[in-house]
Amino acid sequence: MPELPEVETTRRGIQPYMQGKTVAEVVVRQPKLRWPVSPDLAQQLASSHIVYIHRRAKYLLFEFPHGVMLLHLGMSGSLRVYPNDSAPPPEKHDHIDIITVDQTVLRLRDPRRFGSVLWFTGAAEQHPLLQHLGPEPLQEEFTSGYLKNETPSPADSAVARPPPFAGHVCPHPARPCRRSPCRFCQAER
Repeated sequence: MPELPEVETTRRGIQPYMQGKTVAEVVVRQPKLRWPVSPDLAQQLASSHIVYIHRRAKYLLFEFPHGVMLLHLGMSGSLRVYPNDSAPPPEKHDHIDIITVDQTVLRLRDPRRFGSVLWFTGAAEQHPLLQHLGPEPLQEEFTSGYLKNETPSPADSAVARPPPFAGHVCPHPARPCRRSPCRFCQAER
């Protein structure tokens, strides 16, 4: 899976080619990704202006005047930019093309199909996949307190949660154990 710095590098790489451009056409060759691609994605994006491209966690967010497209690369996904009608014919794992009016093509290639392309008409931070995330590591809201679990985090990640007792991590800390005593956390239930 692409790590956060790789997703940020991808954003910086595609931004000069795509931000500020108008979408002429969207070609969806394979709608069965991690979540199904909206059947009306091409209609939503056609003739729309890409206002801004940014990142939230490992999602690339393409802001449009009437909504946002969330793109996640999954485990094996990548984006390719082909400027000025220079795109080669699509191959087996090239699932989506976003083509601008100047014939620049942004192509999503995802051999394992764990990536996603989602359309959301509200503000990006209100999308169910994004609304409970903690602060970005480079934002002022991110402090050492989040790492020490001193400040309640909306993400409430398993990494930040302390183990049931020192030296042990129960494999199911979010669910109560059904055994008494639990062979994992040695607690009476």
